[in-house]
Amino acid sequence: MRALPLLESKFSFRFLEIVVNETTGDFVGRTGLPIWAAAATRGNKIELQPLETLKRRGILETTLRHELVHTTIDLVSRGRAPRWLAEGFAVHLAGEGRLVARYEPRQRMTPAEIDKQLGYSTWTVSANEMRTVYAAAYGEVTTTGQKRRRS
Repeated sequence: MRALPLLESKFSFRFLEIVVNETTGDFVGRTGLPIWAAAATRGNKIELQPLETLKRRGILETTLRHELVHTTIDLVSRGRAPRWLAEGFAVHLAGEGRLVARYEPRQRMTPAEIDKQLGYSTWTVSANEMRTVYAAAYGEVTTTGQKRRRS
């Protein structure tokens, strides 16, 4: 486990802790997430599946970008950003939009519905169901951005 120093800033913490778990079992045990989850971020701490696992799945770089976005959003919003917004931006800024687009829900979900779904235990939903919620959050972020540009 290593803590990487961040640039000095006006924000409240100075270190980003990235934990690369040796096994998927370690990751599951430490985070409480199912085996299909790639990573977890809480505040300034990012927990990752083993790097070889993420490389084999072809998601190492996007996972790192996604989790770094979460860290930044949490820092800037002081932990108060709605989950739909944080997930939608993480998907967008990590470049995962095309990956989740095919999971777009058949019926539009409201931000409140997305937040509710994101609040469910990941043990009770499948990877595809979670991708659908991520796609909905991404869609909401991109739709909101388009509306703001038009006005």
